[in-house]
Amino acid sequence: MDINRIIDYITGLTQTDPVASIAGAFTLVILLFWKPKLFFILLGIIAAAFGVAELFKMLATTGL
Repeated sequence: MDINRIIDYITGLTQTDPVASIAGAFTLVILLFWKPKLFFILLGIIAAAFGVAELFKMLATTGL
């Protein structure tokens, strides 16, 4: 997975829906300070979801 594609996706998401992006970032910052264990669990789940989405995208382009 290319980091530039992730950054482009996040940039596009923040430009299309800035209110939800600010609310999501605010929630993650609050979780980082109040419940760091939950923050890192959510961060891991998000990273795994990006990985699975990238895997499906790769498999779809190969025709499998």
